[in-house]
Order: sequence, then C-alpha cells, then structure tokens
Amino acid sequence: MDALAYARANGERFVADLARFVTFASVGADPRRARDVRACAAWLAERLRVAGLDDAELVPTRGHPIVRGGRRGASGRPTLLVYGHYDVQPPEPLAAWSTPPFRPTVRGRYLCGRGASDDKGPLLAHVAALEAYLRGPGALPVNVECLFEGEEESGSTNLAEYLRTHPRVQNVDVALLSDTRMRGRGRPAITYGLRGAVSAEIELAGAAHELHSGQFGGAVENPLESLCTLVAGLRWPDGRIAIDGFYDRGRGARAEERVAMRRDAPTDAEVLRDAGVAAGTAEPGYTLHEQTTLRPSVTLSGIAGGYGGPGVKGVECFLHVGDRISIYVFVAVRT
Repeated sequence: MDALAYARANGERFVADLARFVTFASVGADPRRARDVRACAAWLAERLRVAGLDDAELVPTRGHPIVRGGRRGASGRPTLLVYGHYDVQPPEPLAAWSTPPFRPTVRGRYLCGRGASDDKGPLLAHVAALEAYLRGPGALPVNVECLFEGEEESGSTNLAEYLRTHPRVQNVDVALLSDTRMRGRGRPAITYGLRGAVSAEIELAGAAHELHSGQFGGAVENPLESLCTLVAGLRWPDGRIAIDGFYDRGRGARAEERVAMRRDAPTDAEVLRDAGVAAGTAEPGYTLHEQTTLRPSVTLSGIAGGYGGPGVKGVECFLHVGDRISIYVFVAVRT
C-alpha cells in the first residue's frame, strides 16, 4: 500500500489520535500543569513508536521534556528535521469557552479544543505522514529527525541548550515546522521567515503601604499612573516605536518582498475583519500585513496592579508590602 492510500485508510484513527492529544492539559507555562505536560510528552513519544520510530524517547531538560525520534535509513538522501511543540497556551478565561477547552468537540469539519491548531494538529499531521510511509510502503524517502518541545509557548527556555548538546539534531539539511498561518482552505503557504521575540517585565513600586487618595492624591507619584505614562510613551502618534535605537539593527524589507506581499497577502480589510476591529495601527507607508511580518513591534501583553475588587477603593494605589505593579511587554523583531 502506498503512503497516500494508507493515510486515507487510517484517517478516522488519526482524527481520534488528535482528540486524545487535545485532552492533555499541557499548559507548559503553568507549574500546576507539570504532571499533565509530562503525561502528554509520554503519550507523544509512544505515538512516535506507533508510527514506526522505534528510538522515540523523552529527553529531560531543566524544564519540560523534549520528545525526539528519528529514522536514518535513506542512504544518500537529505535529512529533514521536523519540529513542533506539544505545550499549549493557558485556556483562561474559561467562561469564554462554549465547551471545556480540554474536551475535544467536533463541529462540522473542525475538531475544537485548546491546542488543536496550535500546535497539536499540525504536529500530529507530520507524525501521521511518517507513519503512512513507514507502515505503508515501509520506508521514508528522506532521513528524518523529530524534535517536539513542551516550552514553546513560554519562550523555549531549554531548546537552545538541547540543540547545542545533541549532534543528531545538528546534522540536518532542512527544518520543517507547521505552526504558522494559511491564507485559507485550499491555499497552502510556505513561510520562509518569522520575527524573533523577546519579553520583559517592568516593575514599579511606590509606598510600602496603601495611601488614601484624599490625603495624598496629586502629591505622591502613583505607580499605576506612571506605568500608564510609560506605556503611552512606547509609540509615536503615527504608530512608530518611540524607543531610541529600536529600528537600528532590524532587517529592512526588500522591494521584491513587498511586491509579492501586496499581490498575495491579506488586504487591510481582511486583517481588520479577522481581528474584529474597525481600524489598524500600521506605520505610515505599510500595510497591516506588512506591519505584522516585515516590521518590528512592541506589544503590551498584560498589566497588573491596584485594587481589583468590586466598586471603588479610594486609595492612591492598593499596594501591600511585597506586592508588585507590573506591565508585560512583548517585542518582535525581524533580523
């Protein structure tokens, strides 16, 4: 049986495998989910063995384990590194889900659940393809190494060390991952470059106890107001980043890239429709899609501090000793 016939014959089982994969609450950034993450990794390693990669294993790191497996029997053929991640984003707020996030639900042609598309579905599609070759015709047309991590959603903390210390994943010809967007059904895309990212937490602190706004309002600096001022100063009114030197080392866009993107990329109207908003914030002279791909960005991903209960509390800043008032900033740069 050829690989495509095998895949078609086993399609329902592959979908059932994805449903099982989604049931693991593998939120890598949440320490309370560490046991779920490891159970998910163990299931994935076994799934690689079922596919025919007998050497599949869990590789311990200082964080969550890496799942690897490979097949090197195609003499004289290139070696393909297949990358993916089995960790998922936190599902909160849970009230926004119409069904529980880790209870996979089929709606029409879609299987819904946390991680079904990012990145468990695409990852498992690669595993299914490997199985279709190894259990169908019995051989792969190329050599393959699989590397699946459990920390992608929290910064891939231990991936670089693993890559430096494991020669098997260094000696490859090309890397393949499916963790990016397509233009739509029937319109596959090959993404050849992505922006790198770095995150930072900025913390401000005021008095070591709460101050009543009637006694100190306007006379004492309020950490929350200072954070808001800081955030407001990250951009110029025209959308450009206002941080000194921010654009100095980023790679600019080639003219042919911009021509191709204007021909094939989503229009501003499509981007706004997908986002569900009426207006965008692109820099002058750039489309919204170019802003998300070619241009660097600074994104505020969270802010915490002050009184968060019902009603109003008349204090300058609700801050106990040891509390923090923070903003979380996400920077993406194309290099």
